[in-house]
Amino acid sequence: MQASPFSIENFVKRRAGHVVVEYQNKLFMWGGYMEEEHETTYNLMTQSNSQFHNPEEIWIYSPLLNIWIRRRCKGDIPLRLSGSCAGVIDSYMYLFGGFNGEEPFEGSMDILWRLNLETFVWELLVPSGFPPYACDKSASWAFSNRFYVFGGYGRNISERGDAPVPVEFVTEFGVFSKGWLDQLVYYDTTNNIWVWPKSKGYKPSARAAHAAALLKNKVYVFGGRHKEHRLSDFYCLDLETHTWSLVHPCRSSPIPIGRSWHTLTPISENKLLLYGGFSTTCQVLNDAWIYCVKQKTWRQFWPSNDTKRLWHCGARIGFCEVAIIGGIKNNLINYTQPKEHAEEMLRIRFSPPSLFELTIEYLSDTKKVPKESWFLLPQHVRQILEVRTDPFEIHGI
Repeated sequence: MQASPFSIENFVKRRAGHVVVEYQNKLFMWGGYMEEEHETTYNLMTQSNSQFHNPEEIWIYSPLLNIWIRRRCKGDIPLRLSGSCAGVIDSYMYLFGGFNGEEPFEGSMDILWRLNLETFVWELLVPSGFPPYACDKSASWAFSNRFYVFGGYGRNISERGDAPVPVEFVTEFGVFSKGWLDQLVYYDTTNNIWVWPKSKGYKPSARAAHAAALLKNKVYVFGGRHKEHRLSDFYCLDLETHTWSLVHPCRSSPIPIGRSWHTLTPISENKLLLYGGFSTTCQVLNDAWIYCVKQKTWRQFWPSNDTKRLWHCGARIGFCEVAIIGGIKNNLINYTQPKEHAEEMLRIRFSPPSLFELTIEYLSDTKKVPKESWFLLPQHVRQILEVRTDPFEIHGI
């Protein structure tokens, strides 16, 4: 059954190539696109029936209330994009690049925006310095006053000239004008300038659709696509010295297979969660792995048969869980079949929630605790329960 135009399925659940960031114990989701259902038989000649999500809207998920809240933004609204990257510094979400499929701006972008997460006003930034090459499917992270961008897939860099440091650009099969990049650039938020650090060590090859996660002053990068290969290599970048190193798990540790369009999310000061993605053999993955930095080991811990997804987002909620949001459940590059969205948001817990959160979850089950008995509870608890049990799931303006 096709969802109505204003359903939560269309607004929130059917989304890929989006960005999700955490701010003040809430998740903020923007952009991406949605594959819509086809009324006719799907074959190789069927045109894409996808549409980009409204860039004027940002969606906020409250874990305690278990609802999505829609806010309309003002200011310099970004283009309709998928494959952008984002990070949070202070009260701002910085957004770079992405792919725009609408004329006259069709193609990869090299534009930087930021959104004030308190006022919901967008600002188009025009920094000094040499900007990153236009790309989508790059990885990003925020450290101190720096918003970093690494890798990506975009137009031939010869059109722009040479960057301040050497950049590897690998064309797709040596034919097309697009390819993979190994660019490492950061935006200095204090001085409003793009900076190209001179990195040292064993640098990763050009890639896109990889994943990165920050632990203290180091960032870890796993996998991604390089030409026809989906990689399983694992790197660490020291952000104080900009020194790259190849991470070698101990010999007894199993290693995740190569992949792209996956997520890598910090779950503690010592551990990372790797989830899902797309393999070299074009399989959509549903495996989950924890990497322990101190022990240098991978551990597969949560295999599941019904949660395959690629091009999703992962974000930490509080101190005890990670949310996996959106994505596609089947082969995205198989153009002979319609695409199926992964509509269920997964919440993976790694430690017990607070007693208050457990109490709210229990009371929200009206089969166990009828609404008629809620009058005995404190007012703020009743208000939380009323919102959590609202059947509409979408709130806001």
